Amino acid sequence: MQTFNSVPKDGLGNFINTKNLPDCTQSGIYKCRIANATYNHGTSNKGNEFSNISLTLAVLNHGEPCLKLNVSVFISGTSQELQDLLYFTNSKDAQGNLYLADPVHKEGDKDGKHWSIDTFDQFINKDVTAMVTFQGMAVSAKTGAQYPTFNLLGFCSDTYQSAAEHYANAPANLYKQTVNKLLGQAPRVQAQPQQGYAPQAPAYAQQVQQPYAPQAQGPVGQAYAQMQAQGQVVNPDNKDLNDPLPF
Repeated sequence: MQTFNSVPKDGLGNFINTKNLPDCTQSGIYKCRIANATYNHGTSNKGNEFSNISLTLAVLNHGEPCLKLNVSVFISGTSQELQDLLYFTNSKDAQGNLYLADPVHKEGDKDGKHWSIDTFDQFINKDVTAMVTFQGMAVSAKTGAQYPTFNLLGFCSDTYQSAAEHYANAPANLYKQTVNKLLGQAPRVQAQPQQGYAPQAPAYAQQVQQPYAPQAQGPVGQAYAQMQAQGQVVNPDNKDLNDPLPF
């Protein structure tokens, strides 16, 4: 049996391919669409077992994917990020509790190679607002290519409320310092458009209420402009996490 949300949506089954999107390399607050949500389970270098969700996020500019970034959410009963991810993606069970379903195992063969993956399909194509800090570039042990790494600070509403504040319709206070810091880190200089490039419309942070620090341009547009100025609007890394799923 298949059930759907009470409010119908267009575009079911239109999955985002993030492979050719340029990498985000700027700390900020981004409106994102979840392209992939992969289950990972293993043992840390210290011998501790862990489980997490690896999210591939497509950063949106006026609803259109323009950048990609990857973050991880640990799975535990004390994970604030997991609880808030479930809340902002409206992931609930029949009793209305915030609920993480079991991952779905998929496998098959493509181009002569066998693949297998465990995914949380409940998150695919859901929109979230993520607060992240850029940690620098890492090197893929598999390909030797560089890729950006991020620290997830949390998920929030369009007006920077925490999940609890949004639920209670309360003022946005919990992330006040985080928001001020992240918006203050956004680059101020806008690059001149390259030949053949149509300037983007005002980006995400300019469209929503600014309770703390109004900016001339949102972090998505600023990051993209900075990347253009540096000639970085390319996809430098082809690590597996960013590849489209083979189904």
